[in-house]
Amino acid sequence: MHGKANGFHARAWHMALFEGLAPDKHSHKLVCQQADVWCACIADNFRTTQVFWEQKLVLVSMHLEPSLKIANILAAVWHVSGLAPEDLMSVSACPPCDTFTKFNNLMQYPHRWPNGEPADLLAVEHDDLLQWLTHVMFGVSSQ
Repeated sequence: MHGKANGFHARAWHMALFEGLAPDKHSHKLVCQQADVWCACIADNFRTTQVFWEQKLVLVSMHLEPSLKIANILAAVWHVSGLAPEDLMSVSACPPCDTFTKFNNLMQYPHRWPNGEPADLLAVEHDDLLQWLTHVMFGVSSQ
């Protein structure tokens, strides 16, 4: 349990926010598999919270919003999988989803206009959430 065959702690893990394509097509699957680390995908469109032990994958069905505290996300992951907060090695948000970036990725259901302005309430909410996440992770706010 405490081996370091991959250079990381045996329970090292990555947290992917807004990652609604798991378990089969999520954007971090290959990276986590190559690094041999767990991947915890957090999104509100999963039918249920579950752990895929052989794939080292955790799905947490949780609505991400600015009032949510990072401690609650970490506790949810720990509760269902045993992955400890101190073993978290990286956090990402699922690029290039245009709900929270101004990147025009020509998705089937775009959330932004070509000029980068939000096209719906979800994009506005995720802009607020990204500002909150930046503040939580780095202690700075974007103005």
